[in-house]
Amino acid sequence: MTHLPPYGARDVHRPVVPQTKLQEDFFTWNEAEIASVSPPVFLPPTPLSPPIIDPFPLLSSDLTPRKLKRLLQAPEINRPSHFRHLHPSRSQELTQQPSRSYFSRFGSKSFGRRLDPPASSSYHSSLNPTGVAPLLIGFTRNWPLLLQCVSSYIAAGWPAEEIYVIENTGTMDANERGLLGLQNPFFMNSTQLGMLGVTVISTPTLLTFAQLQNFFAWTALQRGWTEYFWSHQDLIVFSYEHRRPSYSPAAAAKPDKSSNTFENNEPEEYIYRSLYANALHTLRQYRDPSHPKWAHHFFSYDHLTLVHRDAILSVGGWDTHIPFYGTNCDMYTRLMWAGYTQNESTAPATEAGHILDVSTVLDDIGALFRIPGIKASFPGDPDPPARNQKAEATSAAAVMTKDTSEITEAETHANLLSTACRMERAKYARGNGYEGRTKSWQMKQQGGQGEPFYRDAEGFGTGVEMWIETGRAVYSQKWGHRGCDLAKKWAAGKDKGNGNGLNDAWRVERDWDVEEEGNGGTGGGW
Repeated sequence: MTHLPPYGARDVHRPVVPQTKLQEDFFTWNEAEIASVSPPVFLPPTPLSPPIIDPFPLLSSDLTPRKLKRLLQAPEINRPSHFRHLHPSRSQELTQQPSRSYFSRFGSKSFGRRLDPPASSSYHSSLNPTGVAPLLIGFTRNWPLLLQCVSSYIAAGWPAEEIYVIENTGTMDANERGLLGLQNPFFMNSTQLGMLGVTVISTPTLLTFAQLQNFFAWTALQRGWTEYFWSHQDLIVFSYEHRRPSYSPAAAAKPDKSSNTFENNEPEEYIYRSLYANALHTLRQYRDPSHPKWAHHFFSYDHLTLVHRDAILSVGGWDTHIPFYGTNCDMYTRLMWAGYTQNESTAPATEAGHILDVSTVLDDIGALFRIPGIKASFPGDPDPPARNQKAEATSAAAVMTKDTSEITEAETHANLLSTACRMERAKYARGNGYEGRTKSWQMKQQGGQGEPFYRDAEGFGTGVEMWIETGRAVYSQKWGHRGCDLAKKWAAGKDKGNGNGLNDAWRVERDWDVEEEGNGGTGGGW
C-alpha cells in the first residue's frame, strides 16, 4: 500500500466562506421551523465482533523477499515438475507481454497495477500452452477470508501470476493509499497480494453481483481472454493429494512420445493432477473445436466456474436490473435457450479438487504452504484434534525467531483437509441462507469509523438484503413467474411456441396475484 495524505488534506487551511443562497435554503432554519419536527430515535448499538487479527503474520514480517518467495510456493507435489507426463500441444495461440513479479520489483509502487497479461512461465507453458487461464476472484469485504482463498489456490497449484483479485469495495483508491484499517470491512492489503504474486484490478465503483459478472467479461474482452475462471472468495481449496497412492514420477517420465495432446498417455494409476491441472484438463476439452457450443462449466456449482466469454456476450451479458439472487437463474436459462451447454463436475473423474465453502479463517494461513512449525487450526473449532489441544500454539513468529533446523514438521495435507471440512461444517451449522452468511463472515469486520467511505456494516448488509428482494421482484415481473424453473414452465407451453423464451422477456402475464401475494420479491419459487 502507498501511504498518501488523506482525502481533503489540502483543504484543511482553506477559508470557510458564507453559504450561498442554495445552501441557506437547505441547511438553515429557525427555531419555529423545527419545533414540530421529531428528533431521530436511535437504535441500540450492535454488539461488536471480536477484533480481526493478522491472519498471515509471515507477510508482515521483515523476512527478505528471497526468503518469502521460497516459503510462499505450492507444495512439491503441486509444482510443475510433477506434471511432465502431461504433454502440451506445441501450438501457441496467444503471445504474452513480459512483466515482473513482486520480488523482481521490490520497492516499486507498481504492484497490483499490471496492465499486460502475466509473463508466460515454465509452469504455464508446460500445462497451458494455448493461452492464459486467468482466475478472477471478486472481493468486497472480509480481507482475511480473501487472503485465505487466494493462498489456498496458490498452494493447490494455481500459478499466482494467473490469479486476479477484482477489488470491488467501492472505496476508489483508499486501500492503495493505505487509508483503511484492518477492522474496516472493505480493507484490502494490495501489498500482501503483490507479495504472493497476485494482480489486483479495481472496479471504478461498488458493483452488484450482476455488474461484477459483466465486469469480468469486459476485462476478458479487453485482455484478449476467450475463457476465464471465476471463484467466490469464501472458499478454501485443495488438490486431491490423497488420491495418488500409486503415483510414480519415474514411470510418469516415460510417456508416449507419439502424442502431444492433453489426454492421458499413461495408465491411470500413474496420473496425478493438481487442482490447477485438473481445471486445465477441463478447459482443453472445451477448446476442442468439435466440442458443442458451451457457456459454463461448474466445479461445485458456481464456487469455481469456467466461463466462455463470447457465450455471455452473445446473449447480452448479465441483466443488471436483477442485481443479486435471481440473476444467475436469468442468465443460465437464457444461455440454455440460446443453445449453449452448461455442465457441472459431478463425477470424480471430472472434479478439479476439494472446494470447500467456509466462513472462518485459519489462525495462521501460512499452514496452507506447509511452512514448518505452522499448524492448521481455527477459532471456534467444534472438534479440534487432540494434538492442537495439548500442543503449544505455533505461528509464523516461530519461523522467524527460531533456528529452522529445530522446526522440521510441516502441516500435512490430511490435517489441513480435515480442518477445512470442520470449517465448512461450522458454516452450515449456522445456516447458509443469506442471513446465515450475514451473521458470519460478512459481518466479522465492523470497524472503520472515521475512515474514508465508511459504511455501517449492519446497514450495508440490510441494504443488500433489500436490493436482493427488489431484484427478485424485477425477475418475476420480467418473466411473469417467481422462481428459477423458467425452462420447465416454457416447456409446458411448447404447444403454443417452441419452448424457448429467449424473446419473451417482459411480455408474459404474471402467474400470481399481485394484490394478494406482493410484487414478486417473495413467495412462489423463492
